[in-house]
Amino acid sequence: MDNLIRDAVDSLVKVERTHRKLILKKCESSLPLPRTRHVILVHIANKKKITAQKEVAELLNITPAAVTGAIKKLENDGYVSRSSGEDNRYNEVEITQKGIKFVESATEMFYNVDKYLFEGFTEEELKHYIYLQSKIKENIIKQIDLEEGKK
Repeated sequence: MDNLIRDAVDSLVKVERTHRKLILKKCESSLPLPRTRHVILVHIANKKKITAQKEVAELLNITPAAVTGAIKKLENDGYVSRSSGEDNRYNEVEITQKGIKFVESATEMFYNVDKYLFEGFTEEELKHYIYLQSKIKENIIKQIDLEEGKK
């Protein structure tokens, strides 16, 4: 059983790495933005407007200064616009039409990659895969909780 568990984990890691490699290749050839700016832009698109760049920094585990720099570049490239908020200490950052088109294009590209991942799977196989992944996630969460002294 130990060898089977090792093989299963090895397979999980290899699939994740291979998927990441495919995504990076697609991004390099299809998306004109570095990953961090892309992720920030998607976050802004989902929120419609942000005022707390600190929130974005915490979400991405990067410094607020890095977020500020990325947003300046996104603004210079026309993907977002900034304006002073009600309180001059905060800027409001909104996505522009160019930014919306970029996010739509990126979303379509990622969806096509996702469809390709599961080509040839039946609906039942997909449901079973999702079920198995959720069991793995539950086990990981239980272990994290144990490590943190919960329950």
